[in-house]
Amino acid sequence: MFKLPVRRQIFIHGPIQGALLSRIALYWLLCMFIQALLIMLLSVGSGPTADPYQQTQQFWWHVKLVLVSSTLTLPLLMLDIIKLSHRWVGPIYRLKTAMQALAMGEAVPPLTFRAGDYWQDLAGDFNAVLVRVKHLDEAHDETEPADLTDRGSDSSFEKQSPAQSAI
Repeated sequence: MFKLPVRRQIFIHGPIQGALLSRIALYWLLCMFIQALLIMLLSVGSGPTADPYQQTQQFWWHVKLVLVSSTLTLPLLMLDIIKLSHRWVGPIYRLKTAMQALAMGEAVPPLTFRAGDYWQDLAGDFNAVLVRVKHLDEAHDETEPADLTDRGSDSSFEKQSPAQSAI
């Protein structure tokens, strides 16, 4: 069975992982600030009390408010993370569809990503490969015989997948 190598690096792609970690830290700080503000606002009017029952009731009231505020904040956090993830998932998706089209022999325009997207260098690398594939296709077309009807259906070229024939 194939065993994956052990990871030795914590950060594989610093800009993306750093953006995620900074967002998580920002959310945590924002959550702590909102909860501390809620507790302070609720404690202003109540003042200290010696009644343990009243202290318990006040505590559970504060817990409920913190839970409600956290629950209301969650959809906003999820929406922000989805928008942030578009900056790296979008380019990978576009690269995947371009590679599939190229493997099928379709014409593929040079790849460009939106400003602010991650993996900008990946588009340049793909475009360099695209130019090379086009040159190889042109060279192959020039050396190919004019009459292709002679080729038998048992040719090894036809039995290969698009990925194998490109190698």
